[in-house]
Amino acid sequence: MVANPETLLASKKVLLIDIGGTNVRTCCAAIGTSVLLNPQKVNTSCLNSFDDLIHKFLTEDPLIDHIVFSVAGPKVNNSITMTNREFTLDANSVLQKFNISSCHILNDWESIGYSLSPVSYTHLRAHETREDL
Repeated sequence: MVANPETLLASKKVLLIDIGGTNVRTCCAAIGTSVLLNPQKVNTSCLNSFDDLIHKFLTEDPLIDHIVFSVAGPKVNNSITMTNREFTLDANSVLQKFNISSCHILNDWESIGYSLSPVSYTHLRAHETREDL
């Protein structure tokens, strides 16, 4: 996708954070586009706290107004406690601590489901081989 960088810089952004057992993957996107900006990947062992991670991104990019987390762990009451790390992430707590409009927390499998919505059945069938049938 081609986008005017001046337009992207002027619009509000969403911060996307995928936290798994091994890696933390992050990127931003301007609202209304599918252009991913500044994708990064670090080892989860480098993560000391969710608050530090969020603060870093919000300080570096004041246009971030929304955050979507995908986290490995069971989701209960808009909160996820990771099964393999000593971390709990709560959307209401994030909203109280930081000046953002929205925070969404998804279980990692839930986020995979959302990623499939733009994929058509025909597209999936086009990648099957004779042995798959």
